[in-house]
Amino acid sequence: MGNTALDARQALSRRFLGDAVAESRKRLFVFTDGVYTHERLGNGSRDADSLRVVSQSAIVRSATADEGLPGSNLGGPVATEYVEADDLGSLSWAIGDAVTAFERSASLDAGELRLCFDSLSPLVDEHGDQSVRRFLSVVGGRVKSVSGMAHFHLSASSDDPRVDELADSFDAVVELQVCDGTPEHRWRFPDRALTTEWMAL
Repeated sequence: MGNTALDARQALSRRFLGDAVAESRKRLFVFTDGVYTHERLGNGSRDADSLRVVSQSAIVRSATADEGLPGSNLGGPVATEYVEADDLGSLSWAIGDAVTAFERSASLDAGELRLCFDSLSPLVDEHGDQSVRRFLSVVGGRVKSVSGMAHFHLSASSDDPRVDELADSFDAVVELQVCDGTPEHRWRFPDRALTTEWMAL
């Protein structure tokens, strides 16, 4: 599906993140591939009070306003914390610290915090379903504690066993497909055994 599928993912992600220009948003991005670009961060302010990044990397760096990894195009400094690539505990701790930093800058309204996690696939491959479920419980609990919203990417087909193993960790599972060149999405609600029809994105 190539670039069309990637564009669909990014479009849906932007929808979940909301309009960071017109509305107050605290955006937290978590990347598990060690590299990210300015385009993946979307629009809106990139000061440390509004945007933070947690990134897994083989090379651990201190929490800092980083100017980007080699080969990245961040378009300027972004508050970034790097954690060990194989340490789920450190990753959940860093996410919690980022949420706390947002809380220190201002009280958070419901839905103001938006977390984008890209992607769960390396974690499942490395740690297995059960460890990732525990990790999701901790991270989800922290996001809910400030009435925030989070979405997590998983590169897998809908019939992949990993999807069913992790589905009940979420309020909804959103599937993407490209039909005749048109990106579509549908929602599945595990607790209600309900699945919507495919809708154009």
